[in-house]
Amino acid sequence: MSLSLLNVSERPSCFALESVPYSIIEYLAWGKAVIATNVGGIREMLQTPDGPAGIVVPLDANGRASVEKLITAMTTLCESPYLRQELARCAVIAREKFRLENSVAAYERVFREAASRRRRHPASEMAPALPGTSG
Repeated sequence: MSLSLLNVSERPSCFALESVPYSIIEYLAWGKAVIATNVGGIREMLQTPDGPAGIVVPLDANGRASVEKLITAMTTLCESPYLRQELARCAVIAREKFRLENSVAAYERVFREAASRRRRHPASEMAPALPGTSG
């Protein structure tokens, strides 16, 4: 089935280590509004300067998504074409974070900053001296 046929995509999870689910990147690539649970980096994935690209459902005290809250989110998007379109518009913005060119540029910035810090503070200055050594 093609994602182009969907109006809304849903990605419930209670696995906290699932930081950047590939399925959400696919939903964003297709410009789909997303319903997901608040685990890992999902909230950050969906955030844009214009607003969220989806509805993030909180986990309960037991670390599980509330079925009622997931149903409410699905019903809300099914009954509100305007909200669905607005979230989909933000999905198009959010997907830019995951374009190869942007990901490479972000890694380059991280590595350049790390190299710059290292030049300013060589490892010998940053690391504490070991017992029994001079330095």
